[in-house]
Amino acid sequence: IYSNLLYSLYAPRVAQKEYKRAIKISCNLSDDSKANNDSLNIVLIIGESFIKYHSPLYGYYLNTTPNMLRELKNRHLFVFDNINTSYNTTSNTIKNLLSCNSVGLKEEWQLKPYFPIFFKRKGYYVYFWDNQNLPERWDFTLNSFLHNKELSEVSYTAENKDTYKLDGGIIQSFLSQHFPTTQNNFTILHLWGQHIAAKDRYPHTA
Repeated sequence: IYSNLLYSLYAPRVAQKEYKRAIKISCNLSDDSKANNDSLNIVLIIGESFIKYHSPLYGYYLNTTPNMLRELKNRHLFVFDNINTSYNTTSNTIKNLLSCNSVGLKEEWQLKPYFPIFFKRKGYYVYFWDNQNLPERWDFTLNSFLHNKELSEVSYTAENKDTYKLDGGIIQSFLSQHFPTTQNNFTILHLWGQHIAAKDRYPHTA
């Protein structure tokens, strides 16, 4: 209990130093952008805490994810079955996911740029719709970085303001904005996922 108490007091200070360094490096990048000839719509979904051992996509015997299984059978979904995350916590995973660092080379995430910035510099519309965008709750240190005002200005075209009990709400919120959909869009959707019991996060209509 004493170790946990000391850690809880010390960790936010360390995190604050990391975030300040990361924001400074990302916001002060030299502008070496070249013309962009791509025509892509990219969607990155951060599903959060997906338990593959309870999913038929990975061989589970119960059909717990019928919609995803249908998409797989229709060849609209590809399953990566040989990937492991470097961390088992949200904060460390997302910080390293959205940084240009290499975990394999033991590069620290805060010493490399935040990669959504490069998409925006190349002329992409960058949207970040985050259903955990609540600074006062959950991982406040991570949210204070991802939604830092200075970082947001150079990284995103638009962000969501509201959050929703169900993840379908954040998706409907994004679709209702009528953003350009023809080309050069990079959309990040950060969901609640399986953080919470299914009865609280999935619409039961039966």
